[in-house]
Amino acid sequence: QSAAISGSRTALESLVGRDVVHFAYPFGGREEFDDTSVAEASRAGFRTACTTLPGSATASSDPLRLPRRLVMNWTRTRFRIQLIPWSQRRSRE
Repeated sequence: QSAAISGSRTALESLVGRDVVHFAYPFGGREEFDDTSVAEASRAGFRTACTTLPGSATASSDPLRLPRRLVMNWTRTRFRIQLIPWSQRRSRE
């Protein structure tokens, strides 16, 4: 994991010519990353990392275990409609 995570950062930085400080765990589900993955992302210098676990990030969220919301190629209206339940759930979380 160490070589894959730090190597991906190095490769991306050389490709884009700037620092890469955000990471997404490949596939990112509960079975695809663990405490070792999180430690390696931190050791590689990433400030944040996204999982594919559903939810909203809050001020107390672990920045190296951020949840995601699925967004599709929706119309603007559909996206606005989708934001309503997300914001209601977030206020309860």
